[in-house]
Amino acid sequence: MKKPIDQDVRDDILKSNHQHYLISASAGSGKTTILCEKAFSIVDKNFIKTYQQIAMITFTRLATRQIRDKVIELISKREKSYERYLKNLKIATTESFVLSELIKPFIRDALGKDFPGGENLIQNYNSRFIDFDSGLLNIKTGNIIGSYEDVTKNFTYQLALEILENSENARKYFKSRFPIVMVDEYQDVDYDMHSFYMYLKNELNVRLVLVGDIKQMLYSFRGADEAIMESLQSDDEFKKYQLIENFRSHLSIVNYSYQFFKQDIEIPHIHYKENRVRLYSDIVIKENIRRFINEISSKEDDIFAFLFARRNQWNNEKYYWEDKGFVFIDNTPLDSSYPNYDVLEPVLKLYFDSSNYNIYNLLDDLDVEIKNSTVKKATKIRENLETDISKVLKMIEELTEKNLLEDEKLRFIETLDEKYRVNFVSNRPKRLALTIHGAKGLEFDHVFIDADSFYDLKDKFLNQNHYVAITRAKKSLHILINDKYESLLQSLGIFQLNS
Repeated sequence: MKKPIDQDVRDDILKSNHQHYLISASAGSGKTTILCEKAFSIVDKNFIKTYQQIAMITFTRLATRQIRDKVIELISKREKSYERYLKNLKIATTESFVLSELIKPFIRDALGKDFPGGENLIQNYNSRFIDFDSGLLNIKTGNIIGSYEDVTKNFTYQLALEILENSENARKYFKSRFPIVMVDEYQDVDYDMHSFYMYLKNELNVRLVLVGDIKQMLYSFRGADEAIMESLQSDDEFKKYQLIENFRSHLSIVNYSYQFFKQDIEIPHIHYKENRVRLYSDIVIKENIRRFINEISSKEDDIFAFLFARRNQWNNEKYYWEDKGFVFIDNTPLDSSYPNYDVLEPVLKLYFDSSNYNIYNLLDDLDVEIKNSTVKKATKIRENLETDISKVLKMIEELTEKNLLEDEKLRFIETLDEKYRVNFVSNRPKRLALTIHGAKGLEFDHVFIDADSFYDLKDKFLNQNHYVAITRAKKSLHILINDKYESLLQSLGIFQLNS
């Protein structure tokens, strides 16, 4: 097997013992693997004590599952006891980590006895306010951790930092418990999150391993900023690494994606025999796509995806794609922004996918011990799903010992609509239509996209959107060009229209 073009870089990441790491990981570069292998290397070399943990933090529950799956995969390849690896790793989402490790345990110690105990706090993003003091009042009077009306500001992380600054016990606990913190998708952090992590580094001497890719920054609307990653690049305390090997996409797609960042990274010389990037004019694209899909489908069981930036683009094109068998993956009323989504998502899987997802899967995903009493409760949940949703929600609260928000319950009921089935079944259709944001972190054999999706409403080229979209493709990439995109390609010297 041919070794990656950046193998020396990967080896050095694992063998070295720098104080702080900044790893720029391009799409498909295997960052989850390198992150987990680095954590294992730290444990193997006894760089942390047996009672300590490496915090492995990422944005979504899907990403935490991917990290857990990779950890289990790596453990299965080792002869050593797996128990220490599991004990020494704390895998969590960005919000759940600071809630469970700082806010709930230390809020009264930091802010006073007139604040509720952590066990009484609930998180409700729909409870909004305009400033920090209003957020604190919200906690005092309603036991609710809410969020700012300004979505670029992060109350939860401001509160976590406030607690660290005001509680010596919190600082002592964190330093002794988490000497190393790893953060994935760092390009998507906002300034409040960044301030928190820099406090860990500068004031608590916590070692940081930050993994991100400025080329994949999609969340500027909620506070992410290229300047954050750029500030880290100029911080001499970080050892910088760059992963450029792409294990996902055909080499011609990898080469194509790099051409738009010639000024930012050193472009490797990539050899490939066949160009799998196909550019079409509006005149020929539909017949070409129809012929291509039919040809591939007759030989392979591949997955096709049509990606778009805005909902109206789908509305304009839906009849053509639906006629080709493409299924729209819509955003669900209940999504991962709700604090108890991880409790309700398994129930939705049981409801929509009972032939592949059973009560034991449910208990496992809910992190509930499998025993006679819990199996009986899970069985009752399954039996009542079609007849008494209110009873199901009450049983879920009892089973998990968590209080569901009223808004979560309403959104859950809305999500039971048949049109959302595709979001929760394990055997998804082979032809999908979804937004670029929805496709982040996913991959498909063949990707189709209109170049209009690469531009905002003011005709500004969105380089990050473009990069994320085109690097979802594994085997082939198909783009319907427009005049703006054609001019850009010509300026880069890579324009060649397919007939």
